[in-house]
Amino acid sequence: MRKLAATVCALVLVSSMAYAQAPPCVAGDPTAVPVDTIRTTLTVAPSDSTSTSSDSSTAVDQSKGGSLRAKAKSNGQITLEICIWRTQMGIVYSITPSSFTFGGDGSVIDSLLTSTIFDLASQTAIGQGIAKGYSTCSADCSNNIVLVQVPSCVQRSGTGISTRFISCETGSCCMRSYNVCCPDGSGAPTLQLVGMSGGGCGASSGPGCESLCE
Repeated sequence: MRKLAATVCALVLVSSMAYAQAPPCVAGDPTAVPVDTIRTTLTVAPSDSTSTSSDSSTAVDQSKGGSLRAKAKSNGQITLEICIWRTQMGIVYSITPSSFTFGGDGSVIDSLLTSTIFDLASQTAIGQGIAKGYSTCSADCSNNIVLVQVPSCVQRSGTGISTRFISCETGSCCMRSYNVCCPDGSGAPTLQLVGMSGGGCGASSGPGCESLCE
């Protein structure tokens, strides 16, 4: 099994081999294997801050340095780590809230809804996966579903580039389904959120927790 260098995938060394703790959505799959971890930066323009996770579709474009650029010129940055798992369901991209860091213009970060940040992060994960060959992307937009796991419920604290997220429901998750196609080439995938499954914020969630599965 490949030794992962990421902090998010929670490596535990056993008998000189590295094992990653499976995230909740794939923990019950005995065949789940971590295959890669990617750290990447998404740049966000002020106009992107008005969008929400319910937008019908958003194009993300492969740009300089391996980062993904959302739409036009940007002045806010979201950096995160993406754990990639091979499962019975296919490739699953897993996002952990503690991996997020922010830069650039803090006012852009403050203007983004929590759901929008995780939606953009999910799109970034898929775009990176396509670029590295983990997911396929054709010009046919009829039915190519890609899965991204995010926390079911998070708490947001801080402002601007000091914004941080923690999971409120560590034992549950939300699986997001995106329809993905590349009519303009694999460097500019078009993604549409078509479904979500899993729990939201439960009774044990503290004040200020927000559901990512509604």
